[in-house]
Amino acid sequence: MDGRVKPGHDGGADGSFSLRIGISYAPHMRALHGTASMTHTIETLKEMHEQRFAATDKAIVLAASELARRLDVLNHAHELAREKERDFIGREAFETFAQRVSDDLALLSREAQSAASVATAARETARKALADEITEQNTANERRFGRIEGTHAKLIGGIGLATFIFPLITAMLIYLLTKSP
Repeated sequence: MDGRVKPGHDGGADGSFSLRIGISYAPHMRALHGTASMTHTIETLKEMHEQRFAATDKAIVLAASELARRLDVLNHAHELAREKERDFIGREAFETFAQRVSDDLALLSREAQSAASVATAARETARKALADEITEQNTANERRFGRIEGTHAKLIGGIGLATFIFPLITAMLIYLLTKSP
């Protein structure tokens, strides 16, 4: 590595997050073994530690901003999940509702069967009453028609008799009146 801070992240399968900072000590170690003086080495180490601390501070700031961003995303997702949960009911409440609906449907089915039986009985009673009344009316009509036919036959017979007898009587009267002594 070249001595620069290299932030990165290891994203675990569980969503965990760690920040890696890569700092190479190779240039500084060469300075220790070379011809440089001790003050130069202390200055180099001081600079190296200051770079490391600055990189650590920068990494902490980056990690904090990334964690804040992820926390915002998680909070938003949590709010959305809570909002969706308001639209749902629990299994126990659903099963209670389903059982109540099932019981209501069974009750309605029994009531419909009972009403159908009552309606069938009422229809049968009405049909019998209507048939009896129609039979009674037919009997009364037949009696009335029989009387009308009897009267009609008498009238026809009377008219037929009158048609035959009146001319005969008229002819006899004329004959008697014209044959006078």
